[in-house]
Amino acid sequence: MRIFHGAGLGITLLITGLAFSLAGQTGVYTNLVPNAGFEQQNGVLPAWFYKGDDFTQLVNDWSSPTGASPDAYGPRVNIPEHWREKGFGKEKPYRGKAMVGITTYGCENGKPHCREYLQIKIKEPLVFGQTYTCSFWVKKLNRAGACDQLGVAFSYKKIVEKTSDLLNFKPTWACNVAVGSWVEKWQKLSGTFKATGEESWLIIGNFNSDEETLFSPAQKGGLPFCYYYIDEVELVKIPPLVRGPVVMKDLKEVPLEVGLTVRLPRVHFDHDKTILLPESIEELEQLRALLMQNPKMVIAILGHTDNEGTPEYNLDLSARRALAVADYLYEKGIEHHRLRWQGYGETVPTADNGSAEGRRINRRVEFKILSM
Repeated sequence: MRIFHGAGLGITLLITGLAFSLAGQTGVYTNLVPNAGFEQQNGVLPAWFYKGDDFTQLVNDWSSPTGASPDAYGPRVNIPEHWREKGFGKEKPYRGKAMVGITTYGCENGKPHCREYLQIKIKEPLVFGQTYTCSFWVKKLNRAGACDQLGVAFSYKKIVEKTSDLLNFKPTWACNVAVGSWVEKWQKLSGTFKATGEESWLIIGNFNSDEETLFSPAQKGGLPFCYYYIDEVELVKIPPLVRGPVVMKDLKEVPLEVGLTVRLPRVHFDHDKTILLPESIEELEQLRALLMQNPKMVIAILGHTDNEGTPEYNLDLSARRALAVADYLYEKGIEHHRLRWQGYGETVPTADNGSAEGRRINRRVEFKILSM
């Protein structure tokens, strides 16, 4: 445990080892976070928040990824008197009429639910190589201590943990929050990062243990844990925009645009093989129908691998898999002059090859519309 006694530290952002200012950046101002201010709350009102499900049922779009429960605040939420006496809910939201609160420190002091997290599915997956800014407003519970760690992590899938333990995630960016006395006003925490995967879920909280977290105790008579109100979460793209492959559930809905690349996520091969597996047929039939309905369309079939194996072998394997898809379409009546095929091996990743999920995403087949 690292305990700090003093007036406070400056706020800096630690993102992949580099320091950024808190000033924020302008960019493509389309917030990818739904219900960013927690204003949309449904009719299920718990007496108070003792389980993660309590929070998940109340706040639209947001959920608790663990058994621990964040707290929601709004006009229709009644806070029990014994919690109000500790100061909970006495602060006003940064904007609007609602906000949330999470505990970010206090495991070694024995506090139940000493780590609470916020989780939401963003409006579209991250685009590999795209630069983003993520920000949110925070304010410390008056009687609680302060800690220096709040961060944002991303996940390919929704996290559902029954325990209330620390989440084993490396944050995409982490803020060194000032640990001194700054309860009088809201503070905006903001970080910029470049996406290394195509994750769809955003998670906010402290991903460090108590020992790795700098802690400033509350004044005498205060609470031995950290608790922060959070409001107005934002995730925006920063130009230049990177256009990633489109993924469609139904290829009938593909935008017919020259230059568009479309992933075929349900086209699969046996390990290290080029024979199409049976589950690939449905999507390949959709592609055949798309070509039949657009007789002037010319496409390129693109094969990709992860980085396991030699680059030379991966390049050859990806090319043979692209050819296997083209051969299927030839046999189904698509003219040869309308199809090109090419393998890229491991040279064009769309996710981080450092994780099993990233490698799975990188093993893919796509098609690109060359002409119409």
